[in-house]
Amino acid sequence: MRFFHIAYSVFLGAVLMLPTLSGEVTPAGRSVITRVAEIRALSREDAGRALPVRIRGVVTWCDLSKNGDFVVDDGEQGIYVTYIAARQCSVTYDAHPLEPATEPGALVEIEGVSDPGGYAPVIAPKVIRRVGSAPLPAPRHPPMERLLAGNEDAQRIEVEGVVQQVDGPDTLGITSMTLMVEGHSFLIGFWRGSEIDASLVDARVRVSGILSPRLNLRSEVTGCTIITMGAGDLQIVTPAPVDPFLAPRFALDHLLSFSPDREPFHRRVINGVVIFSKAGHFFFLQQGDTGVRVESTSANVTVGDSVEVAGFVETTHTLASIAGGMVRSLGKGTVPAPLAVGVKQILNSKRRHYPGKPDIEDVSGRLLRLRGKLILIERDEKKFLRSLLLESEGQTFLAMPSDQESEWSAQSEAWVEGSELELSGACELEFMDVALKRNSPANITGFKLWMHTPGGVKVLSRPSWWTPARLQHALGFATVIIGVAAVWIFLLRWLLRRRTERLEQVMRSHRDVELEYDSAQRERLRLAVDLHDGIKQYLAAATFRVDAAAGYLPDAPVAAAAHLETAHNTLLRTQTELEECLWGLHAVAEGTPDFVNLLHHVIASNEHWPKDSVLITLEGTPRYLPRDVAGGLLLLFQEAGGNAFLHGHATHLAVTVNYAAESLDLRVVDNGTGFDPRAVPGSRAGHFGIDGMNQRMRWLGGTLQILRRPSGMEILAKLPWSVLRGREIPDPQTTGDMSHHESHQSL
Repeated sequence: MRFFHIAYSVFLGAVLMLPTLSGEVTPAGRSVITRVAEIRALSREDAGRALPVRIRGVVTWCDLSKNGDFVVDDGEQGIYVTYIAARQCSVTYDAHPLEPATEPGALVEIEGVSDPGGYAPVIAPKVIRRVGSAPLPAPRHPPMERLLAGNEDAQRIEVEGVVQQVDGPDTLGITSMTLMVEGHSFLIGFWRGSEIDASLVDARVRVSGILSPRLNLRSEVTGCTIITMGAGDLQIVTPAPVDPFLAPRFALDHLLSFSPDREPFHRRVINGVVIFSKAGHFFFLQQGDTGVRVESTSANVTVGDSVEVAGFVETTHTLASIAGGMVRSLGKGTVPAPLAVGVKQILNSKRRHYPGKPDIEDVSGRLLRLRGKLILIERDEKKFLRSLLLESEGQTFLAMPSDQESEWSAQSEAWVEGSELELSGACELEFMDVALKRNSPANITGFKLWMHTPGGVKVLSRPSWWTPARLQHALGFATVIIGVAAVWIFLLRWLLRRRTERLEQVMRSHRDVELEYDSAQRERLRLAVDLHDGIKQYLAAATFRVDAAAGYLPDAPVAAAAHLETAHNTLLRTQTELEECLWGLHAVAEGTPDFVNLLHHVIASNEHWPKDSVLITLEGTPRYLPRDVAGGLLLLFQEAGGNAFLHGHATHLAVTVNYAAESLDLRVVDNGTGFDPRAVPGSRAGHFGIDGMNQRMRWLGGTLQILRRPSGMEILAKLPWSVLRGREIPDPQTTGDMSHHESHQSL
């Protein structure tokens, strides 16, 4: 039979290739590829160069959807012809062909270009012409390794195996079938699959179709898919049993035990008590000390049901389980008491002593009871409970609820992270599957605990109110408060600094105004004192002379003229003095810089004083006095002398100038009537004499004493030399120049 298939393929290939044996060359000088094998042999880089192709062959499969892709076989090999590739590489093609132009069995001629495709090279068509019909090539029977490796992509093959599941049809009318072939699961797709139904489950069948490898995101082969056109590509080798529960029965701990003639890929029947159920997905069945996971999308069981299950042994996991389970109720059973274990006991189960002997402590699939500390409660966006993360004996594990009903969510609201819980549920071990490839027991990496109802959770103890989460929240709140306080303090300090600066400006402005006011007051007082001590004295002298002249007129015109001449000179001096006062100056333009000589000059200037009535005594070694200091003392002396002669009716003044070691002492003693210094009217009453003398000594930095004697008054002015420290003493050779320069300085 196999020889007939080979001979048929050779004959068909020769017929299909006769028109293309001579080969062709395009106008651009590029050879046209006329064999599918040459296209499939291209590298991805060469296939991506859009090399011209012209293929004649028979359609072995076509896509009935709007894509319109199909597979063509030239008698040697098959290849995909896809309009998707044509659109991606901007190939302009004729009108989109549909059935019957590209139906299976159609003989077509295709002109197009090569394309690397998503996995293997394909043809991007430009022109498709149907030239007749031809029988389909005989299916291939390659070894399993070529199928798993994807070498037979787009080739028509035939496989045989046991049907383990039938699903469909879907929205495109495609029915899918899971076929166990030589221990490997194949997905079979029937594009016209309405005739395929679940009655084929557990039947042995033979299927012909096009191999289409299943690919991951990197276009790597992960499994095998065979696409067929319909029931015509399916042959039943052995029909399925009428009653699935007539299949051989096995204990849960002997699902894959040794048997020289077993058929591992057909259904098996097991029984036990349901200890956990997740409706529409799976449940756990326990029999004695062994538990098994059963995959079933249709079973409607609850915990405590005693059931029989007819299904296929799933061997893709470390521990055998049941897939495609059909369930038959046996009534109510007794749920086994949960086994109390520790986490380390679960993760460190004893290994088998030698191959073939089961583990001594097998807890996978069994109902267990264990304790742990609740670390995290995970919920979904609808606030339904997803899982609990617990810690026990230094290990963590997940506890999973049976569903997400409100009952779980309502009760879990009372659970607090950090609580000590006791949980009951079905255990599902997790393994490091790489150990299976090394022919050694798989290492247990973890486990899940499937809980059927919230009643399987008991709170043993609750954490203290001051939990790490609350501490974290408190620290966060304190941090926020401190941050706000820091910002507030910064702002307050900034405002305080601004206010302080403004206050300083205001105070500075007030101080400047006050200083300006005080300066004006002092200047007014100085002018008043200067006018009183200087100009007033001259005016008084002039008045005295005028009065004297009036006394002589008209009897003594000559004496009157002398008095008037003296008054005239005094008024001239007063005029000069007034001008200098208006400028704030008192010139000492006459005389020498020696202070005693200046005193003599002042005495001579006051012509209204009695002649030879002033006696000056010098004590100590004379020292240099700045002109402003000497002028101030001269004005003070002039005021004292004027008061003595005018008000005290004195006839004699004794003046002592003492250049002492610590100070300059100016003492003026008169023999007048005297007065009480404490009863003298002040400047507010219009009398500036005594106040002016005191103010002048304060300006100079000295002191003034006014004492009443039995006959007359004593005035003592003391000027410490320390207040003159730093005042430069002029060189004797430049005294004359200095005298001339300082003649314009204020007294």
